[in-house]
Amino acid sequence: DTITGQDSNRYVFKTSRNSSHDAIGNALVLARPGVHIATVAQDYTFGRTFVEKYKKAVEAKGANIVIEEFLPLKQLILQPLPSASLGYSFRAYKK
Repeated sequence: DTITGQDSNRYVFKTSRNSSHDAIGNALVLARPGVHIATVAQDYTFGRTFVEKYKKAVEAKGANIVIEEFLPLKQLILQPLPSASLGYSFRAYKK
């Protein structure tokens, strides 16, 4: 979204999905009232943009983000998580 968003250069485009697509799709599956979600993302533009868009989409569906964790790009702890190759992961739990 940062590259092709509202404040970007009008001559820049890309032919793949952006953070908003992933965030809204995930929110549609998980988010509903009473659900509390923790996010883990790498600390760079893609990770921060994803969490920003995801939080907005989740809250619109009545769920809550309870943790936003941003890890350095070289943080090895992301390796065991299922979405590590995508640069982000998330989980939902009920209180």
